[in-house]
Amino acid sequence: MSIRPHENWMFEALTISQPSTVLVLRYRIFEKLNRGWKKSVDEKISVDLNSGGAKYDLNREHSIELIASGSRPHRQLEPGNYFWQIGTGINEKPQLRGKIAINDFNETSLEKLGWFRMEGNAWAIKNGLGRMPKSQHIQVKDCKAQSYLTTLDAEQFVLEGSDDKVLSYNLGSAIIDDPWIGGIEIGNRAITVNHAEGTSLLLTLKAKSQPKAVHHISQFSSFNGSIQLDKDSNRFLNLTFLDTRGTLIGQVFSSETRTQMDIVFSIQTSTNIEIFFKAIVSLPSTIDSRRYICIHASGDLDSQQCQWLEYKADPLNLNRISHRWQQAHSNCNGCNERGVDLFLTNLDPRKWFDGLNSPAEIMMCVFEILLGIVLFMAIIALCTKCFIPLTRWLICIPKVPKK
Repeated sequence: MSIRPHENWMFEALTISQPSTVLVLRYRIFEKLNRGWKKSVDEKISVDLNSGGAKYDLNREHSIELIASGSRPHRQLEPGNYFWQIGTGINEKPQLRGKIAINDFNETSLEKLGWFRMEGNAWAIKNGLGRMPKSQHIQVKDCKAQSYLTTLDAEQFVLEGSDDKVLSYNLGSAIIDDPWIGGIEIGNRAITVNHAEGTSLLLTLKAKSQPKAVHHISQFSSFNGSIQLDKDSNRFLNLTFLDTRGTLIGQVFSSETRTQMDIVFSIQTSTNIEIFFKAIVSLPSTIDSRRYICIHASGDLDSQQCQWLEYKADPLNLNRISHRWQQAHSNCNGCNERGVDLFLTNLDPRKWFDGLNSPAEIMMCVFEILLGIVLFMAIIALCTKCFIPLTRWLICIPKVPKK
């Protein structure tokens, strides 16, 4: 049995424990310079929400104090084992994958991903010399032609034969495909997940001087999208906005009369005008058909636009079960053929006792030899005492005496 990496693929895995929820705030100060503005301070502040809240002094000169508190998001990356492929293209980011059984660090089950590992500079299987022969099953199809069928009692492998390949692996799914994930960064022993959905936050700003609040009005020119049910039964509203900025308020109705509203939602787009902006909104399981969607900019009811969005459902994932027998041929020329050469070879007494590796096999061989001797003597006795006299009696006819 020869085992090697399929297509020279290599993967790296890690175990993720309980995640930490971090709120990233951007703090900037602009100063008046001649007829324009100059950015004097530009900082990013990370607020750990695991403890519930945090307090920061943003700027000593202006004595600004920020108090942030909030809760964890409703969805998060669950603790467990995840992996990604290494050695991809230069400009191609590795994709974090999961939703499939993966061996732990001290586990090497043949039914999970990760039983064939790189240790040092060589590939290895834990206790492979004992486990792999037991997992391989062979069924002889044609003894003389040395044709046989083989399969492996394992998961996550590709079985190569003389005719084709049997693909028996499943790499799960990419985590980035989940609608609630905005982006993933794979770092050194850490994974950073950017949420596409939000959570409840409370920001309190204190300053000794009276601040002047300036804000831009929310706006958008048009929108389109669809209601989607993905292969993992996640139900969400996939929206695309053009020329948008600020906060948008949306409503989901069952009909154009707007007598029954399913849900209401809000979307925070950007502080600057975005020509093309995409957003994901989670939907309840009660929405299973097309809906009438109305959206308006925050503070501007006259900007409301409404249209029907179609419902699209992806089929569920299919559990591919292959594990069919793979046909193969051995490379032993002349083996399993009975001819004159094989007969002459077996006449050599040195060949008679090949394969006796245990006392039980030796005792069985002695028993078979004694049984053969007894049968031989019985045949000789039967011939000399029965068949030969009977034959002589039948052939030899006595002569009639003359008178």
